[in-house]
Amino acid sequence: MSVNIQCVTEIAAAPRRVFDISLNVGAHVASMGKSHEKVVAGVLAGQLTLGQEVTWRAWHFGIPWTMTSRVTALDSPRSFTDEQVKGPFASFRHVHIFEPVTD
Repeated sequence: MSVNIQCVTEIAAAPRRVFDISLNVGAHVASMGKSHEKVVAGVLAGQLTLGQEVTWRAWHFGIPWTMTSRVTALDSPRSFTDEQVKGPFASFRHVHIFEPVTD
């Protein structure tokens, strides 16, 4: 079974800025404080680039999870894709798209 989830978030910032922050390991860790997410292997700080991997450790739904993701596509500043290399899912592909809004 395959599940496709789409989430649209409007942010009052230029797509380039949001794109850059989205690939920043430290910004991700800072945003995930409630799940106590941390980096345990791979790129430990700074900006992820194409082909790089990061392993996250977090608590979600009361369960400890460890997942390694790799950036598999990068079209700066329009989009990037990260995919699970190792973790709790049979597969997990996360496509991030950054588009300006007119207003």
